[in-house]
Amino acid sequence: MGGGSKDVGGTVMPVHLNLKNPKVYTSTKGMESILDDIKKLESERPSLTRFHFTEDVNERQAIIQARKKADAEIEKLKREYRRDAFEHFMDDRDQFATYIEKGAKWQDRYIAEGVPETNKKFIEYLKKQGYDGIHIKGTEYDAKGTGSDVIDQIVAFDPKNVQTRSQLTDIWNKANRTNKDTLDPKNFKSAEEFVRAQGKPFEKEMYRGTGGGGGLQARGDIGNALGEGKYYAGLSQAVRYGKNIETKVVKLKNPITIKTDQDLRNITGGKNLVVSEKSGVTPQMVKKQIEEARNKIIEMGHDGVIIEMGAYQDTQNLRRLFEHDQVIVYK
Repeated sequence: MGGGSKDVGGTVMPVHLNLKNPKVYTSTKGMESILDDIKKLESERPSLTRFHFTEDVNERQAIIQARKKADAEIEKLKREYRRDAFEHFMDDRDQFATYIEKGAKWQDRYIAEGVPETNKKFIEYLKKQGYDGIHIKGTEYDAKGTGSDVIDQIVAFDPKNVQTRSQLTDIWNKANRTNKDTLDPKNFKSAEEFVRAQGKPFEKEMYRGTGGGGGLQARGDIGNALGEGKYYAGLSQAVRYGKNIETKVVKLKNPITIKTDQDLRNITGGKNLVVSEKSGVTPQMVKKQIEEARNKIIEMGHDGVIIEMGAYQDTQNLRRLFEHDQVIVYK
């Protein structure tokens, strides 16, 4: 991880990282949705014109306080608009760094003081939250010399989650011999693809609202966000879709979990599944993209999808599509 000197020498070996629940950091640099939020706050900020025309002291004070609050939110969003994925990662890690107490910052390249202990504390903290690794997506840091403007940096906490090509092949061959796995290995082109498709079984009591009368309307423009299937959520969310509430223990043998916008783009080939007049993306085009995404998920051997929202900066598109955590059953 960052914050220390780089190793010299060593052997480069292609491996497969079989991580089920990594802590994901993504860049918010240049994100259009953040820029839209900034413009919205600026337009809604109380005008100074009213301040100069009113003689009411209390009203003037209220205007000043409202502008200060709006300015603080705008400045926070502007910082997010400039931030790389690595910066988000290091901000989280710095909570456990001893050099912070001495007024130093991780940007003082590179502070080696207490790095092993800092990394150890940070990893233990993430493990307690259920994470099995770290994935820093699309960072400009350390990309120089790689032939790319951005790179991914990945850390697996357990060495068992790092598998060589020969180990993957052993798993694939064993599955072919036993033929008892949830997924049929013959449907996959490689050992890497087969192992990557393995999901964690899911079982939970959930709810489904139907019949109308709820606070949410059906997505008439593009239909369901990930195609035909049964969509379940918590009770407080299900009642928003209708007064008829179905309670069911949802069981999935091999779901795929989507936690970030990037997770969704990995499935859709970079598409956001959003209608945009500005970009010329029509509802018909999005419907086709959704159907293709659904087919790909099923072809990968998954019987459903778990939408589990991550941090705000990583899930702005997901929130537009789904609004809240939910589970989709395909089979």
